[in-house]
Amino acid sequence: MFTPSNMLLKYLNTRPRDIYDIVGALEGYINADPKFRTNDFMDAVSFVLSNGVSSEDLFQGFNPDIEFIEDESKWDYEYYSLARVYLKDNFCEKRITHVKAIAEKLYPLPSSDRAAAQFDQPKAVRNVDSGRQLPQPPARKNGGLQESGKKSQGQTEQKNYQITPLPLLVKIGGMMMLGAVLVLLIVSIIRLAKVW
Repeated sequence: MFTPSNMLLKYLNTRPRDIYDIVGALEGYINADPKFRTNDFMDAVSFVLSNGVSSEDLFQGFNPDIEFIEDESKWDYEYYSLARVYLKDNFCEKRITHVKAIAEKLYPLPSSDRAAAQFDQPKAVRNVDSGRQLPQPPARKNGGLQESGKKSQGQTEQKNYQITPLPLLVKIGGMMMLGAVLVLLIVSIIRLAKVW
């Protein structure tokens, strides 16, 4: 069962509502699960739509003036970060589908999960005004939890840790910092040698 974040509840209960803040709270679900391995983002969208926000208010029309790269060969981690920012600036179904497609390319399901996902029936959020459906990712596994959310006796939680590649700018920044530390170390050694 979906439990909305405190931030999402806060923005839904604020009067007047600021849709940009609500979209920011929805983006938080993508930040927490950039691989879309859970239904949390789509459940949050459904929650917003069922709690007084119309689809006309939540979803914008697609803005072609904001970057949108369809060539999958150009999808990398840097563009994925940008596509998520563009989604916040132009929150529309086409960009949601786009961000999810990039995530699927960059973080493919392991073969065992891929086989299981083929049997899952996708849920959909219906955009009331257009009649279009927005597909959801495969159903979330409970990870050793009962439906109540509590662990039963003897169950352990499994965690999958993966190393995420660092963006090029982070790598360059790290190398520059390392170089600066080495230069300072060498200068300190030379100064100490002169003192003796």
